[in-house]
Amino acid sequence: MIERAAVAVPVTGADRRAALEEIAWFVDEGGRIDESRIPGSKPALVDFFVLTDGSLWVIPSTSAEDQGRVLDIFDPAGRFLGAMRLPFRIEASPQPVVRRKALWAVTVDELGVPSVVKARIARGVNEGRVNEP
Repeated sequence: MIERAAVAVPVTGADRRAALEEIAWFVDEGGRIDESRIPGSKPALVDFFVLTDGSLWVIPSTSAEDQGRVLDIFDPAGRFLGAMRLPFRIEASPQPVVRRKALWAVTVDELGVPSVVKARIARGVNEGRVNEP
């Protein structure tokens, strides 16, 4: 079991509208939505993945501007090692891959076009910093 304090990220009006737009087809087909059941805050995490060394990398829920730019990293024993801030946004699916001091992930540009990014993970004085390729 791993525990870490998390700041509740509120569901904004824009979040609510986007979620309702995604399921508009359901309503158009006669489905009913109880909007009172939409929670006031987002889940603590978006996704996670485990590396071959047993470390756990978590994509936490964050503010809209930071979403997909922060990774919380835990060692195989569950100790929090720190947060890594990325200079670009990554998607949770497909899951990012970390191998040999590099991170590969999918990112989506402002037009919605996906691409694969590779970034070198720099360790040492600036532990956890990611440098763009």
